[in-house]
Amino acid sequence: MPASDDLVARLRYENGDCPFCGRDPYHYVDNGVGCERVAVVCCDLGIALLQHGDEQLIAQITLRAEAADEIERLNAALASRDKEIKRMEKLVYVPGLWKCPKCKFSLVQANLNARDGSVTARDQPGDRCPNCASPLWRVSERDAGNEMVDRAEEYLSRATAAEALAATAARERDEARAECERLCDVLDHATELLVDTWHVAMSGDPEDEIAVQEARAALHLEGDEHGGA
Repeated sequence: MPASDDLVARLRYENGDCPFCGRDPYHYVDNGVGCERVAVVCCDLGIALLQHGDEQLIAQITLRAEAADEIERLNAALASRDKEIKRMEKLVYVPGLWKCPKCKFSLVQANLNARDGSVTARDQPGDRCPNCASPLWRVSERDAGNEMVDRAEEYLSRATAAEALAATAARERDEARAECERLCDVLDHATELLVDTWHVAMSGDPEDEIAVQEARAALHLEGDEHGGA
C-alpha cells in the first residue's frame, strides 16, 4: 500500500525525532554558518525510513499508524458506550436494591463514605441471601414498579374490607344503642309501676289497684314482645 506524502512528512519531521527510537535522528556538521544535517544515525529503522525512504517500511508504518488511529477511535467509542451503559443501568435498575430470585428476600446495599459522611448506593454484587444463600439479583425499575402496584392493590383490597367491616360494626352499634334505649324505657316504666304499686299498697284504694294491674299487664306484654323479637 503506497504511503501518502503528508503521512511520510509527518513520520519524518513530527517533533524532529525518530518515530521508532524517539531520538534526534540526524548527525550534524558545522559548515561555518550553522549546523547541517549530513546523515541519519539514530537506528536502523530510522535510517531506512528517513534516509533511504524505504517504501515497504513506510507502507508498514502507514498500516500501523492507521491501525493505531482505528484502535484509538474504537477505544473512544467503547469508553463512550461504557458511559452510556452505566447511564442506562441507572435508568433500568434501582440503585442499591437487590432481590433473591428464590425466596423474594430484598436487600438495600449502601456505602457509608467516611470522608464526608454521605451514603451512596452500592451496586456491586457480593452479599448472598441470608435465607437460602442464593446470589442476589438486581431489581429493575419495571419490576420494582410492578411490585409497588401489587402492594397498592393489596392495601386497597384490605382497606375496602376494613371499610365494609367498619360499616357492619357501626350498624350493629346503632342497633345495640336502639335496643338499649328501648330497654331503658321499659325499665323506666317498670320503675313507675313499682312506685304506683307501693302507693296502692299504702292507700288501699281498689280503683288504684285495678289501674296498677292494668299497667302491670301492659308492661308484661311489652316484655313478651321484646323476648319474641
